[in-house]
Amino acid sequence: MAGEVLDQNPSRPQTRVREAGKWLLWRVLPRSWYQRVLARAKVRDFRSGIFREPELDLVGLALEPGAVAVDVGANHGMWTLALSDAVGPDGTVLAFEPVPFTFGTLAAVADRTEHSNVMLMQAGCSDAAGSFKMVIPDQDAGASDDLQAHLADRDGDPESHGSTSVTCEMVRLDDVLDPLSRVDLIKLDIEGAELKALQGARQSIMRHEPTVICEVDRGYLAGFGQTPGELSRFMTELGYSAYHYRSEDSKLMPMDSLDSVRHGNIVFATPGKLGRLESLIS
Repeated sequence: MAGEVLDQNPSRPQTRVREAGKWLLWRVLPRSWYQRVLARAKVRDFRSGIFREPELDLVGLALEPGAVAVDVGANHGMWTLALSDAVGPDGTVLAFEPVPFTFGTLAAVADRTEHSNVMLMQAGCSDAAGSFKMVIPDQDAGASDDLQAHLADRDGDPESHGSTSVTCEMVRLDDVLDPLSRVDLIKLDIEGAELKALQGARQSIMRHEPTVICEVDRGYLAGFGQTPGELSRFMTELGYSAYHYRSEDSKLMPMDSLDSVRHGNIVFATPGKLGRLESLIS
């Protein structure tokens, strides 16, 4: 796996009809109405599997009823809903999303699906708490491209046809998770700021040894002056091993290095907390 280039993209191909509908609705509907329409479409996409990441296959193995899961960069709730279903009514999902408009859509998704075990947190996660500016690129339809929202201090982004910026709250996961008696899984997808968030969760990771499912994007990490190798070394020092999930045969492939990874979701786990995931290791 060391030399394999990963390139995972769960984006749903946009039809002309869907793009035209978004263009029109963005311009004629109040934002709160647009959020509700968007939430309905997102729930349909998530439930049908049209918009899906392969690593969602692992959620049912990594989590048991009553577990606690953390969704960092929840966006519109694809992972949040899957984690909520897995932990059941006695479990808890903490979903972090800092961008106000995106958070409103996430709240509409959670409300629509009646997931009472989800705690929504309008905040991002980093290595320091405070208020930070985020950049949200514009879509062709004119609406904000929520999937690409990122911290404004990320360098090296290509020129786009437009963007907006907003000030958002950031927290350290260690500060939020400290009262919890268990943390079983942390998922991170925050456009290159994953290592920052993990550094802010160091004590919680050492204490609970959760399974960590983390997007790794070489270009985005470089925007913060970091590399996949640095992220890998951080997790290795905490006792974790790295795996890539090969969905075509449901196997976890051990990775000695992330130096060749361009883009992909990486699974980190400690030997003592692999649980049922161990049966998938090739």
